[in-house]
Amino acid sequence: MPRGVYIVFTNPASPELEDEYNRFYAEVHIPELLGRPGFHGARRFRLAESAQQPVGAIADYSYVTIYDVDIDELAKTREERAAAVRARSGSPSVIDDSPTFAVYEEIDS
Repeated sequence: MPRGVYIVFTNPASPELEDEYNRFYAEVHIPELLGRPGFHGARRFRLAESAQQPVGAIADYSYVTIYDVDIDELAKTREERAAAVRARSGSPSVIDDSPTFAVYEEIDS
């Protein structure tokens, strides 16, 4: 099965929700995704203010999560994941509504 990474760039819905956003990711979102087929690990990062700043499409994002995935399983569960995210009504969204994401397949070098 092809291995890869699922890379998601996000921001908190507002600066006031940053702590709640980080708790949600750590305690709810990542554990939920790691319980789904095709997800094997996750690492989160915050933009380093002291480093060279990003350009292009990712310049507007402060956070990135990199998931280790099986590409075939990820494709099979896309609609299921989307439905699970939509079903989380009842609690205010702490993630902005315009994430950017991509899936990269591992290559032999």
